[in-house]
Amino acid sequence: MYTIEERELFCNQTIDFFRSSELFEGVVQLGSGTIGYKDEYSDIDLMAAIYNRDDLEFSKAVLIKFFQDLGAGYINEIVWTETVLGVSVYFTNGLGMDVSFGPTNNLVVQSPQWKIALDKTGKLTDFIEEENRKFVKYYSNYGIDDSINYRFINALRRYVIAIKRCNYIYASNMLNEARQCVLDIQALKEGKKVHQFKAYNDLNKDFLSKIANTFPLEISESSLNDARNHIYKLFFEVVGNSNTIKFDNSVLTLLTGLE
Repeated sequence: MYTIEERELFCNQTIDFFRSSELFEGVVQLGSGTIGYKDEYSDIDLMAAIYNRDDLEFSKAVLIKFFQDLGAGYINEIVWTETVLGVSVYFTNGLGMDVSFGPTNNLVVQSPQWKIALDKTGKLTDFIEEENRKFVKYYSNYGIDDSINYRFINALRRYVIAIKRCNYIYASNMLNEARQCVLDIQALKEGKKVHQFKAYNDLNKDFLSKIANTFPLEISESSLNDARNHIYKLFFEVVGNSNTIKFDNSVLTLLTGLE
C-alpha cells in the first residue's frame, strides 16, 4: 500500500510533467485532494488542458509514456467525448490516478471540489471559474428534484414484478436503485454536495442505522420484502423531513394492481 508521502510525490511529479510539456496549458485537481484527502486510500483525480485540439491523440501517447516511465502497472484508456479523453492509471503500490484531458474550452468540471493546480496562461482559470458559476446556478440541487419520487416508485414497481417472476437478483438491483434515492434526498437535506457524493458514513448516525436495515440479509423473497418495507418507510420519512422534495401521491398509481 502506498504512503501519503508517496501519493503526494506522484501527484507533484505528474503536475511537473504537465508544467514542462509544451502540449499542456494547465491542470485542474478534482475530488477530496483539493481540500485534503479523506484518508490514505484516496486516489488522485486530475483534468488537464491541452492547447490544440489537433494534438489530442499525440498528447495521449505522450501522457501514457510518462506514466509507463513512472511505473504504472496498468493503464486503461477512456473516450469521454470526441474532444476529451482520459486514462485511469494503476501503480503496483496500490495508488490509482484518473486523468482526463482535452482542449480548455471543452473541459467540464461538474464537481464542488476542484482547484487550479497549474495554469500557464490564465485562460484555464477564467474558463473553469465561469463553468463552475453555471454549474452552481443550474445544478444547485445537483439533479435532485421532485422527479426522484417517480424514480423511487418506479424502482419499486420493477421490484414487485421481479419478485412475481422469482427473479430475485434483479429485484435486489431495484432495491439498490430505490435505496439510492433515499440516500440522495438525505444527503441533500444535510447540505451535502450530492453530485458525485460518496461519503455516506458522514451522514446522520440515526439515519445510517435505519438505512442499514434496508439491506436484505439474504437473497430470498422473505428477506427482500423485509428490506423493501424498510426502504419504503424510510423514503417517506426523509421526504417528510425535506424542504426540497415534495411527494405527489398520484405517482403511487404505478403500483396499482401489482400487489
